[in-house]
Amino acid sequence: MSELDDREPRLRVVTPRLTDEERRTAIYDGELLVYTDIEPMHRLCRLTDELVRTILGVADPVRFQSELPPEQIATRLTALRREYRKNTDVKRLLIEALAHIGVDLAYTYWDRLNARVVMHDIASKLGVHRDTWGSNVYAQMNWWAPIYPITPDRGLAIYPAYWARPLANDSADWDLHQIRAKRRSGAEIALVPLPTDEISDQAEVRVAIEPGDLLCFSGAHLHCGVPNRTGLARFSIDARTVDVRDFVTGRGAANVDGAAPRIAQEWFRRISGDAPLPSAAGTFPVET
Repeated sequence: MSELDDREPRLRVVTPRLTDEERRTAIYDGELLVYTDIEPMHRLCRLTDELVRTILGVADPVRFQSELPPEQIATRLTALRREYRKNTDVKRLLIEALAHIGVDLAYTYWDRLNARVVMHDIASKLGVHRDTWGSNVYAQMNWWAPIYPITPDRGLAIYPAYWARPLANDSADWDLHQIRAKRRSGAEIALVPLPTDEISDQAEVRVAIEPGDLLCFSGAHLHCGVPNRTGLARFSIDARTVDVRDFVTGRGAANVDGAAPRIAQEWFRRISGDAPLPSAAGTFPVET
């Protein structure tokens, strides 16, 4: 790979607040936006901490690997993830956080809210990837936030140098329905499409924001969780949103190397209800 380009997308702390249109434009141009000290996010972190301590049954969540018997870890983490996805207070607080920073909820669709736990010295099931290799939805925006204080060694890695640079990958042969069916049969298959070429170490930017902050970036950015060798677990949350106006008009980030065989619009449901993401303009309701 050639030397990195000074024009690559950079991390930007949002101040003053952007309009919804300005944020979407910035994200589709590859910017990495950090919203700081969001009051609903602070409440979400406190609620998540309560759920973690209750479900895992530990006094110090980031050191839970040393507190729990190894045979109990997988079961309790599964219980935590399931509770998180169905907890209405969790969903309400994230919606409040999005509204707080100016997201127009009337046009917003999302997929499920995830609680992620990256344990010490346990390889992540998600390698380096672009979400769009799987979804084919180029209006997709990713939202990510830590629950407890972290360092760059327990953060998120993004590769801005590849924003406009094609990277060989196996997305052409990837379909989530087939992947899930194969995994149910016991096959060990990657959960996301992966690169088939090497990635430059120089390209990695490690993001470590504070609890109460929220990172927004395009689903077309190459990214992954940083391999954790710190001795402490990382607890974070993430979700993906799509603005329906942009989706139905084809607005979004550029597709530089994706080749997925279909558009996975069924992953996304209306944030204020449960209507599926439509494929044509004039087919979605707008709140007044």
